[in-house]
Amino acid sequence: LVLKDVCDEVELISCKYYQPGSIFTDAINGTINCFKEALRKNVQYINYSSSGNSSSKNELEVLKELEKRNVTIAIATGNNNKNLVNKKGECKESFPSCYQLSNIYPVGALDRNGKRWKDSNYGNVKNIQWQPGERIYVMQPNNQYAVMSGTSMATANYTNFLLKKECLKKKMKQ
Repeated sequence: LVLKDVCDEVELISCKYYQPGSIFTDAINGTINCFKEALRKNVQYINYSSSGNSSSKNELEVLKELEKRNVTIAIATGNNNKNLVNKKGECKESFPSCYQLSNIYPVGALDRNGKRWKDSNYGNVKNIQWQPGERIYVMQPNNQYAVMSGTSMATANYTNFLLKKECLKKKMKQ
């Protein structure tokens, strides 16, 4: 996130929710615990770069609590080149994007030409946002960089946009 010279009061909190080799229940429980931690810390924005094809009653419950508190959540739609909406018009392919709460902003990836990136999931989903997600420079350990593509990169771009907007709004009030 590039907020230098825009906002002095941004705190980033990282919450690890997934271990390689985890089963679904471990991953979903980790996700729920991270969302609960966000509630405890009174965050305003969440960047969530994961998706799965199953819904969870407990996950939805905590997301509804975040919605009540007006927490904005940018969520990667996934990289399966799938339409998230089935023939009945239901979003079923990517959770938590498909919960379609008012505070959830699913993010799809754009390629270098501003068109949908070839692997980005898509569909007529509430609040869907589109951001650059192809060949993005990403920081790595030891001051290294890698070039990556996907909806996770697009989601970070959208979160950056939201934070800059919030910071500028605060500066205008000063």
